[in-house]
Amino acid sequence: MNDPRELAAAFVAALRRMLPGLVFTVEDDGGPVVTIPARHPAVGSVIIDFAEGEVTVGIGDHFHCHFDPEESRVEGDPSPIEASVEAAATYVHDFLEDRILFHIVFVNGAYGGSGTAYLDSSEPLPVVPDGAELYTWSGPWHP
Repeated sequence: MNDPRELAAAFVAALRRMLPGLVFTVEDDGGPVVTIPARHPAVGSVIIDFAEGEVTVGIGDHFHCHFDPEESRVEGDPSPIEASVEAAATYVHDFLEDRILFHIVFVNGAYGGSGTAYLDSSEPLPVVPDGAELYTWSGPWHP
């Protein structure tokens, strides 16, 4: 398993390189966690943790995704950590730049699912269930 502190240090360096003015905290109570405070309360904070030897990016209370170094391994690459950290930092960068649409679905008032898709993609926007709440980092989004 990859060292969570090594992943965190590499991620923080990549994030600082991509977003030099970004304000965030790094805590280490049993494992490193990076927190980017919410820009809009409906979206919530972005929380990145490194448990289990992977980078997990959480958005608010209802979405997270994983960047696993072992799945990012490229033949001939001696360190898969760099690829997964770069992918995770790019994802966070793009979300904070409002390039990613985040949706949450509630069914009868209960959480029913969530997902993300790039807004500046050449692909059409994904079909989301009726009644899904749509957000970017800046807040509610309306097509």
